[in-house]
Amino acid sequence: MRFETVPIKVRRPGQIYFIEDRGVGLEGGDFCVVRTERGVEIGEVLFCASCLKKRDDSGVRLLRKATGKDLAQFSKLQEEEKDAFQTGRQKIEFFELPMKLVRVEYTLDCARLTFYFTADNRVDFRDLVRELARIFRTRIEIRQIGVRDEARMLGGVGSCGRELCCCTFLTKFHPVSIRMAKRQNLALNPEKISGQCGRLKCCLRFEEGEYRSGGHFANTSFSLHRSDTPDSGSTPDSHDGEDSRTDKPGEEIFVARELSSPPKRK
Repeated sequence: MRFETVPIKVRRPGQIYFIEDRGVGLEGGDFCVVRTERGVEIGEVLFCASCLKKRDDSGVRLLRKATGKDLAQFSKLQEEEKDAFQTGRQKIEFFELPMKLVRVEYTLDCARLTFYFTADNRVDFRDLVRELARIFRTRIEIRQIGVRDEARMLGGVGSCGRELCCCTFLTKFHPVSIRMAKRQNLALNPEKISGQCGRLKCCLRFEEGEYRSGGHFANTSFSLHRSDTPDSGSTPDSHDGEDSRTDKPGEEIFVARELSSPPKRK
């Protein structure tokens, strides 16, 4: 029997699994219980018709559709995570460890408690693990993450006014270089091209393929002109007149059209 594949998003932003529903009958907006590499977790079914054709190669197993008891347990654990976060931060200060606690997560069955932190260098937290295990009486896992993962977990709003891309649709991070900003004639101001994480914005990569496929480099500079785009200050011909084009890097493009004849009315 062939089952449909549904996209399921767990609590970690950007983490989406494609799982066969096994006849459970999951629909968009439903909650379910899944077993991931971390343990038993609550997942939310996303409504995405184009995703239903994807294969189930995630290695995640669907256990059941979430019940009222599962959701109540999940809400309770979210409150307990707040207390665990405060306890973890106090113990980090007690052991004088050079690390910043970012987030704490319980698995649904309370079999594991994970502490996520950032640090400039590697940290010896063995004493911290033993102390936390003594307090919470469960398996303790401490994971060091990068600044981009920190921004993804904490969330926020970008300079564009929308929620951060890494918190919504990006499933993994791709390399971003300053060369991409140069190709797009962007002002190389760190405040303008850096995201909330302090690194180069992920969106610099979104149009990279378009710039690469449609343009060439002028001399030795990185100013890119698409093959179908007039040069700055040029006067290209058009089917109904001449276009006078002016533009400057980082500013709005302005095109003034001088018609050789009045436009025809339909």
